[in-house]
Amino acid sequence: MMRHSILAIDDSPVQRSLYNCFIGKTNDLLFASLGADAIQKAQNHKFDLIICDMHLPDMDGVEIITKIRQMPLHKTTLIIVVSSDAEGGKQAMNVGAKFYVLKPVDPKTFLVNIDKLIANYQASLAR
Repeated sequence: MMRHSILAIDDSPVQRSLYNCFIGKTNDLLFASLGADAIQKAQNHKFDLIICDMHLPDMDGVEIITKIRQMPLHKTTLIIVVSSDAEGGKQAMNVGAKFYVLKPVDPKTFLVNIDKLIANYQASLAR
């Protein structure tokens, strides 16, 4: 199993705890609870995966993803958005998220498959 560099952007302590529990032990996991913090971390670090909640106290996921996609480091980074509704997920995909997951996130089907998600995505970029 390969270690991946992952940025989880979420203001919910419960959600961050879930990410830490399911992917933090086998990956290099950084957290941001505000959009501004997420953008700063993305400017300073290349991530294999960015998981972004749609609703943060200072900005929404669409704004965060738009700003991150403008960074040369993250033109092709796999970005997954977590949204409470399909409309928000589709908006995020329009600005650069590769897919969305509806809340509540089922850790068994999503977080446990992080390696496969990243490997499949990176393989598709290499084609």
